[in-house]
Amino acid sequence: MLGIFARWVYEGGWVIVEGWGGLCAGSLDNGIKVRILEGHHDRRTAGHLGQEKTLESVLRDYFWPGMRGFINEYVRTCDTCARNKTPRHHHHGQLQPLPIPNGLWKSVSMDFIVDLPPSLLEYPRSVTQKIDL
Repeated sequence: MLGIFARWVYEGGWVIVEGWGGLCAGSLDNGIKVRILEGHHDRRTAGHLGQEKTLESVLRDYFWPGMRGFINEYVRTCDTCARNKTPRHHHHGQLQPLPIPNGLWKSVSMDFIVDLPPSLLEYPRSVTQKIDL
């Protein structure tokens, strides 16, 4: 990509390319890349666009090796995008009632609730619930 530009200057870890007006970096730390993506993907004016449009937006001003993969991973793991994404799977079916048992101990179920957060009163960090129907 940089071959089409006649002149470039290396300043403080950035390659400034004449004729493009953007910044190119050979080795950016991830913190700077994330800050760039926050400005081009997370801000309200950016609109949490998808992978391609976010890449397009960032490419207007920046470039670094492995950029597409980094941006795709960032957008794929964006919490706001995941919450607001339209589901593309079939709707789940209706819940079916369990059959009524014929007598005592004909149907037994157990729930195990584990890895509860620690309590100040030092209670156990798990709960077992047994139901006899």
